[in-house]
Amino acid sequence: YHKHKSVAISAQLPVKNWVSIFKDQTIADAVLDRIVRNAYRFDLKGPSRRPTIEHMPADAGDDNKTASE
Repeated sequence: YHKHKSVAISAQLPVKNWVSIFKDQTIADAVLDRIVRNAYRFDLKGPSRRPTIEHMPADAGDDNKTASE
């Protein structure tokens, strides 16, 4: 399926620091070589697009609710 399928990867860690998540440098180099070689990169700048606490619904993130609540 080489060059016939797409994969989207999103990360907060800059690409130059990705090798730090692998324990073996050789494995890191091999994986990153395959990912980055034919990649289209989009580096987004600016403020976070995530909602701030004051703009979130009151029950956002409350995983302890039951189905009856």
